[in-house]
Amino acid sequence: MKCLWPSSSYGIKMPTIHRIENNICVIYPEGDMVSAAAPATQALIEALAKDSNIHGVIFNLKAVRFIDSSAITSLLSITRLLQNHQKHVALCASDWEIINLLTLGHVDQIIPFYGSEEDAMEPMTM
Repeated sequence: MKCLWPSSSYGIKMPTIHRIENNICVIYPEGDMVSAAAPATQALIEALAKDSNIHGVIFNLKAVRFIDSSAITSLLSITRLLQNHQKHVALCASDWEIINLLTLGHVDQIIPFYGSEEDAMEPMTM
């Protein structure tokens, strides 16, 4: 696993760890997802978008305590960039408050949402 200490023009500021398995990158943000400037995260997302070996990206939100509206907007921008490069994008989380917030914001209608990382990976490996 690699650890990045973000700052992203995509707006997510927090310690972020990621790993690659079966050509899928799983990103593990931790703590509060809030708007900020973050070149490390931006570099990771842009590299994933351009990497022909990466088929999809999963944001595993299980360690996220809070997401503000700017971070949700950033997730949607990241999704658009990755999808424009023919990458699958998915979210997974277990915290009811995070799931409820994303559902209320209709994010689940734009980014597929799964209960577990394994469930999110399944459609990407077919």
